[in-house]
Amino acid sequence: MMNRDADCRAGARRGLRSLAAGVALVVSVCLAAGTVEARRLPRPAGGISVDVTPLLEEGLDGFAELVRADLLRALAAEFSGRLGPGQRLLVEVRGLSLNGGFIGPETLHGPNDYLDGVVTLIGADGRELASRKILTVLPASSGGAWYLPGSEQRRTGALAWTFAAWAHRYMLG
Repeated sequence: MMNRDADCRAGARRGLRSLAAGVALVVSVCLAAGTVEARRLPRPAGGISVDVTPLLEEGLDGFAELVRADLLRALAAEFSGRLGPGQRLLVEVRGLSLNGGFIGPETLHGPNDYLDGVVTLIGADGRELASRKILTVLPASSGGAWYLPGSEQRRTGALAWTFAAWAHRYMLG
């Protein structure tokens, strides 16, 4: 009886080790895929930075990092090759609101999502060349059906791409 129990425990430990190794492999593949994707992003001269400190202070850690990544990707695409030598683009995200539900019949255009921030263009000499507050407003349905997985990620992505398009328009005309 004792050998059978010991064999079961040993088998369970081997199974857990195999499971842990499999999870580690999946995580490393996912991380590697994310790293490869990040390296493919166009890199404008001077750089782009996105500050999500206000979101972090509100306790939106996961969403803050999601918004930062979405904005960096969208801004890199919008400003690729368009910034002058040594110019930098700084974005401070001040607020994010993803509508959580139906507001009611009194709402004319339905529930909306918001991304609020300030974009600043800095010259090679460190002077502020332009700055603009941007409030991006999109329907909450911009991420597709709410019941499909990844709806919030698609919604923050849509907000980020719209924000980046307005930033391009305001900063570079």
